[in-house]
Amino acid sequence: MATLYEPKKDLYGLLSTIDFTIGDVQVYQQRPEVLEELPCITFNVSNNSAILELSKDIGYQEISVTIDFWGSTSKDTGSMLSETDEVLRANGYQLTFSSDIPDPDGEISHITSRYNFIK
Repeated sequence: MATLYEPKKDLYGLLSTIDFTIGDVQVYQQRPEVLEELPCITFNVSNNSAILELSKDIGYQEISVTIDFWGSTSKDTGSMLSETDEVLRANGYQLTFSSDIPDPDGEISHITSRYNFIK
């Protein structure tokens, strides 16, 4: 019987090894209560569904991840999204949504994105 694939470790590894043009980017699996260092990326697995065969073995998995980009400027977060997308597409992930999230204080730039992956 196939074992359920848990993508967090692999996704963290992919995000942590991107050589961003804006410099060092901290990666967090969950958003800390206070973002102390910008730029940074936060991510979580928002869906990990196993599609079973008649034998009850896992036929495939539908995985969705939410990745948020945090920076001082819109240029920084846009650059992080573009560079991340290039790496994730090369590893089988497909961008299904991205959007700017307004900051009420106007002090940070925030983009949220969602990616799907079939395993």
